[in-house]
Amino acid sequence: MKIVVDESVSYGVVIALREAGHNVIAIAEPSSSGITDEDIFKLVVESSAILISRDYHFTNVGELLNFYSCPKEMWVKLRTTNVIERAFREVRKRTRPMSCFNNIQSIERIVYAVLSHLNEQWGKKPLKEFTHKD
Repeated sequence: MKIVVDESVSYGVVIALREAGHNVIAIAEPSSSGITDEDIFKLVVESSAILISRDYHFTNVGELLNFYSCPKEMWVKLRTTNVIERAFREVRKRTRPMSCFNNIQSIERIVYAVLSHLNEQWGKKPLKEFTHKD
């Protein structure tokens, strides 16, 4: 799996992902440093990669949240089929019972574990709408 890690994310996440055997492009590394958000998004789309970022104002994120353009009463029904929102709900479900975290790395490990588990599940039974296979 190819993963692009934005410079806003701790470099420890890059190390953990590489140790897990993933192909990681770290924007914080000198070879990728200084790339604009538009170019990062283009790289992610062209290489079918996953983007990990803590930048809430990341370019083109509106395309991922397109369901907000629908009538508000439909949002709940639409969000339940949104894969990204599903992943966010799963992370919230796992982190809410924990009252505090010792440091940023501890929350990053939990988020990584949850997303890694979801990725494994999706690998076993891919969602038809998100595969290139017929």
